[in-house]
Amino acid sequence: MRSLRGAAAGRIVRALCDIDPPHGVRELAQKASTPLGSVGRVVGLLDREARLERDETGRIEKVRRPELVRRWVQEYGLQKSNDATSYLAPRGIPALLEGLRNARGYSITRSLAASRRSTVAPSRLATVYTDKTDALAEEMGLSEGAAGANVILLRPYEVTVASPAALLAGRSLPG
Repeated sequence: MRSLRGAAAGRIVRALCDIDPPHGVRELAQKASTPLGSVGRVVGLLDREARLERDETGRIEKVRRPELVRRWVQEYGLQKSNDATSYLAPRGIPALLEGLRNARGYSITRSLAASRRSTVAPSRLATVYTDKTDALAEEMGLSEGAAGANVILLRPYEVTVASPAALLAGRSLPG
């Protein structure tokens, strides 16, 4: 194995970031709801790359979380790794953010969250994760495929797997 692409690898990375060692590969497979073979291949790759340490029995003793997530980021593409759809929020991003206050089942990116503060330049593109893109778009009054799109709704490939940036920041999607 040479890659951390795909839902199974994402679940394993997420589990390694969320669960403090020590733990065995079987335990990790159970916690990540991932087949043992997939976990073995991912753990082997991460061991070879020194992103984690194992004892003589193969038990995971230490996870270098920042290095692990940085490695995962190398394979992650925001629009490539998720189902992305562009929309126009006709009343602009401030109105979208106001509407999102009452919505459920979404997560905004760090740059969009930071733009709500007056000390940061306002965001010109809103990027929002949701597993119900159509429903959220309708609720927010967004127009799909319109020229001048200012919103990207992302359906994550796995709702329990946050974006790498969220993991680096210590935050995750609602699961």
